Amino acid sequence: MTAATSQTPTILACRECDNLMHYPDLQEGEQARCRQCHHILLYRKRDPVNRSIAVSIAGLILSVPAIFLPIMSMKMLSISSTVSLSSAVYALWKNEIYFVALVTCFFCILAPVGKLIIALYLGIAVKLKRVTSRRYIPLIKFYQRIDSWEMLEVFMIGILVSIFKLRDDAELFFDLGLVSYILFMITIVGLKLSFDKELLWNKVPVHG
Repeated sequence: MTAATSQTPTILACRECDNLMHYPDLQEGEQARCRQCHHILLYRKRDPVNRSIAVSIAGLILSVPAIFLPIMSMKMLSISSTVSLSSAVYALWKNEIYFVALVTCFFCILAPVGKLIIALYLGIAVKLKRVTSRRYIPLIKFYQRIDSWEMLEVFMIGILVSIFKLRDDAELFFDLGLVSYILFMITIVGLKLSFDKELLWNKVPVHG
């Protein structure tokens, strides 16, 4: 773990065995291991800033159809209905299942979209060398807190369960929203793989 506000940290502590070592100067794609327990201490991702910006823009564009377009249509006898992520949240709220509606809204819409917006802002701030902004450090901390809060895959599991249960009783049709939703999930995974929090901390200048 490194000093949070140091641009050029000198000491690095192993998270597994607390062994101290000099902070390595890594190039993109390189990793540093603890000399004592061989735990991976640092991994410098390839082109993390540009990749994070690109993934964030793609994710934000895909979030609109993923949230609002119908994911699946169902026809049973003379009754037909469609479901989207936003309509599912609304239906839960309308049926007074407020807690589930709020949890679904937060973990499936607000948290992933918020992560994409923050990652885009931080990436642009690094590109423009605006890391002295008052919002830079609080946003890194906030991103770290919500990093594992999105649960898009839970909603997808719910869709798959519905398909399994209704496949014999109703006609099911898959809409463009499902493709958008899957691609939206892929961008969130891509953000996890490209976003380099350690690099962002190292960009913070030292004062005093």
